[in-house]
Amino acid sequence: MSLAVAALSHAPSFGNVDPGGNTFAEITAAIDEVKAFIADFDPEVIVVFGPDHFNGQLYSNISPWVVGAQAEGIGDYGTTEGPIRVDSETARELHRLVLEQGIDIGRSERMKVDHGVMQPVNFLFGTEFTQPIIPVFVNSLGIPLTPMNRVRLMGEAFGRAAQQLDKRVLFIASGGISHDPPIPRWEGAPGTLQERLIDYAPSRDERMARENAIVTAIQKIADGGGNSDPLNEEWDTLLLDTFRSGDLTPADEWDNSWFLAEGARPHTRCAAGSPRMLRCRPPAPTGSTSITTGPSRAGPPASRSRRHARHDRTVDLLGGHRRPPARPALRPGGPVAHARARDRTAGRFVDG
Repeated sequence: MSLAVAALSHAPSFGNVDPGGNTFAEITAAIDEVKAFIADFDPEVIVVFGPDHFNGQLYSNISPWVVGAQAEGIGDYGTTEGPIRVDSETARELHRLVLEQGIDIGRSERMKVDHGVMQPVNFLFGTEFTQPIIPVFVNSLGIPLTPMNRVRLMGEAFGRAAQQLDKRVLFIASGGISHDPPIPRWEGAPGTLQERLIDYAPSRDERMARENAIVTAIQKIADGGGNSDPLNEEWDTLLLDTFRSGDLTPADEWDNSWFLAEGARPHTRCAAGSPRMLRCRPPAPTGSTSITTGPSRAGPPASRSRRHARHDRTVDLLGGHRRPPARPALRPGGPVAHARARDRTAGRFVDG
C-alpha cells in the first residue's frame, strides 16, 4: 500500500491559447515530469478531485463532495466527451469508507464532469485514456462553501480510506491558486440566471459558441490587447508554503470570505451591482495557475456571433489594466479581507 499526490491546474486557456514565449514549453516539460513520476509510481487506483463550473453539478442538488461511481465527460474545451472509464467498485468502496468516518459525502451513478476534472486527466493520460479513474466532485463555486476545517477532514478521511484498499493509490488534485473566473452567484442573480444554475443544458452549438468567446477573449489578453489584473503572488506563496509544511491545520482558520477577497481578486473584475451575464473579464492565460498544454486549436474561431462580439466589447469596456492596490499583510479573516468580500458583487458568470 502506498499513496501519491499530483496536483495540476485547469483552465479554458489550456491548449487553446498560445501564451507566447517559452511558457508552453515550460509547462509541457513540467507535465512530462509528472507523467514520469506517475509511470514510476504505477498506480492501481486513480482518484481525481476537481470542481465543476455549473456544467454537471448544479443547485438542483449541489453537495460539498460527491464520489462518482459512474460518470461521463461533457467534452468542454476539447476534453473527453461521453462515458468515461470509472473504477466503479472501488469508488463505491471509497465512498463507504469515507462515510463511515463521519464525513457526509454523496455518491453519483450518473456524474457529469467538465474540464475541471478532465483536463488534468487528459494531460497525464491522454483523451483516450484507458486507466479507470474515480472522479470526486469538490464544490468550489456554489456558495455557501464548506468550511476549511471540514475540507481538511474530508481529505484526511480519503487518505485513511485509501490506506484500507491496500493498493497503490494516486490522488490527482485539479485546481488553481489565485484566480477569479467569472462565475455566477445565486444571491442577487435574476430569475433566468437562477433557473440556469438549477438546470443548465446548453446545446452543442451554444456550448461551442460560449467556449469560442472565452478562448478568443483570453487569446486577446495573451496578445496584449485585453486586460487582466495580476495574480496575487503573495497569497499564492502563503498557500504553497502551508501545503509544503505538511501541517494543514492552519488552514482551518481560513474562512471562505478571505479566499474570495485575496485569492479571487486577480483576473476578473465585475461591474458593481450588475447581475448580468458576461460582465466580467476572463482569466489570464498564464501565471502560477495557468498550465497550458496539449494540442492547440487551429487559431481563433472563424466566425463570431453577435453574442461573442458583445462579450469582447464588454471585456474592452471594463477598462484598462489596473495597478494592484497596496495591501496590508495577509491575515486570514482580517478586516480588509472581510471588507473586500462584502464589496464583491452578486451576479457573475461562468467558466474558469
